[in-house]
Amino acid sequence: MNAKFYSFLLILFFCHTNSYAIQLIRDSEAESIIRELTVPLFKAANVDSNLVKVFIVDDKALNAYVIDNNNIFINLGLIQYSTSPYPMLGVIAHELGHIAAGHVLQRDNDINNAKIAVYASYLLGIISAITVDPAIGTALIQGGSHLGERAFLNNNRVQEEIADQYALKYLDSAGYSNSGIQDILRYLDKSEHPQIDQYSLTHPLSSKRLFYVQNYQAINNIQPIPADKLYRFKRLVTKLDAFSSPINTLLDKYSDESDLSKYACAIIYYRQSKIDKSIEQLESLIEDSPQDPYYHELKGEILYKIGKIDQSAASYKQALSLVKNQSTLIKLQLSQALLLKDPQEAVFYLERASAEEKNSPFIWKQLAIAYGRSGNIGMSYFALTKKAFLEEDTSKFKKYSELAIKNLPQDSPYLLQIDDMLKYYIKM
Repeated sequence: MNAKFYSFLLILFFCHTNSYAIQLIRDSEAESIIRELTVPLFKAANVDSNLVKVFIVDDKALNAYVIDNNNIFINLGLIQYSTSPYPMLGVIAHELGHIAAGHVLQRDNDINNAKIAVYASYLLGIISAITVDPAIGTALIQGGSHLGERAFLNNNRVQEEIADQYALKYLDSAGYSNSGIQDILRYLDKSEHPQIDQYSLTHPLSSKRLFYVQNYQAINNIQPIPADKLYRFKRLVTKLDAFSSPINTLLDKYSDESDLSKYACAIIYYRQSKIDKSIEQLESLIEDSPQDPYYHELKGEILYKIGKIDQSAASYKQALSLVKNQSTLIKLQLSQALLLKDPQEAVFYLERASAEEKNSPFIWKQLAIAYGRSGNIGMSYFALTKKAFLEEDTSKFKKYSELAIKNLPQDSPYLLQIDDMLKYYIKM
């Protein structure tokens, strides 16, 4: 995997003969601070933050979207634009508004009725599932008339206005400023051509939306975001910048002696394959902040890349012992190292990761490898059965379920799970 995205996992969206490769930036530090910042918004929206995930898409465009009721996608460009958390929080509140208002299901109906090819300017397909593995089915909607398209876009503009209203309500309830939404709308307003046909847009005119936001009467007092969270968000922006921007644009930018610059330089050296200098920077940071899990995590990743597996596993374990929130990605990284040395221990961490991300074919694939290397053939076939089930691959499901049934003990509880999966296919 390219060092530029050391813990990032690739997802492919397929649309019939057309394919769109979208890289999701899966990073434990990023997901941790975003989760902490968005919990008040989820609470305000009466949405379980454990059921809805926020993913970062490797796209420099200033954009975000939802494609089902369980996943929100924000572009890398939005985070890089957000020097403070407020623009990002405003956009996530807007997307929560789409979920709360039931717009995802409405859009499906609108697309079928209008028979248009463009889905809200984001994707040509409707994504049927979101996982951390490149195996996702889609359906491509084609055809339609200009009048049908205009009708859909008009309805979509109404949805955007409703989502804005929900966003303001959620931000207010959470005690967050709506200055971030205003900032983004001013930016978008400047980019809209003065002679643009507002009826051809998927969104209302930004000037119109800005007017509404500016005139919103808040009920609750704004609560400042704690300084430690502001710093962690700033560090997230620095980290993503160091991993994703051209190196020649970064060298002068991070030339001071601050911790943020040292962190950025550790990543830049890593990208340049200057491993000793990268480790040296990280060890300096660890000496000053030994309880920071993400310094240890990055050190573990670098050590893994250069083949120092035992040291890598030790760094990952240290990171895991220090992290406060859900640490699925660190468990996955640790398991990759352990697969080379101790597959049975890898099983231990992968089973816990699978409990946290139950519908990840990628984790079940890794479990199949770990079980196989540990000599547990029955469970290896069960993991492959689960992976095929999640990917809706009926031929592989049939093959591996038969092998799992043959190799698992007769009293294995996993046979009941296979039976449940078989019943699901029968109902279909």
